[in-house]
Amino acid sequence: MKTIDAIYKRKSTRAFRGKNISRTILSDILQAGLQAPSPKNDQPWYFLVMEQQEKRYEVARILETRLKEIKEKSDLQGIERPDILGAFESVRILREAPVLIFVYVDDKKCIGHDDSVRWKLSARDSECTHIMAIGAAIQNILLAATEKGVDSLWLGDIFYAYNSLYEYLGIEGCMMAVIALGYSSEKIEKVARKNLNEMVRWL
Repeated sequence: MKTIDAIYKRKSTRAFRGKNISRTILSDILQAGLQAPSPKNDQPWYFLVMEQQEKRYEVARILETRLKEIKEKSDLQGIERPDILGAFESVRILREAPVLIFVYVDDKKCIGHDDSVRWKLSARDSECTHIMAIGAAIQNILLAATEKGVDSLWLGDIFYAYNSLYEYLGIEGCMMAVIALGYSSEKIEKVARKNLNEMVRWL
């Protein structure tokens, strides 16, 4: 499969069947993540691969507990949180997907590289470039999975329970995302993207 074909074929999958992914295929997918570009080639990422069902269920339980706490507090305050309602779907996906890949950035890579520039996202300049590198690694993983016939979903809802999940996983560094991998249990079409002329400016 050509790279351009994988880019257009890749889609977000939210329903997985129980079929496992071979360790060989998983290793090939992770190797693709390691090929991503990074500032000064410092390769600030590392990955935690979770295949054990009981651990995936515990991750899902931790997130679900925190979402319920947030929803209960919001309901008492009369605040609508559609983002929380949507995040409950991620609980099901974390239980269902046969493989979860937690993506970390090594925060030691960011030490000593600060030119006092501040971004609107409240990140240091060095942190922003490392975050970009993490994004590139994640995209490589998603595209490699597509090429291997493996379906995927990039999840960010873990941030609702960041502290609890960080403690449970016991891995140093900054947890940036989790990728769910598996084989889709339903036939889905890729969601349409916006028009090129709408999103691009030419000078």
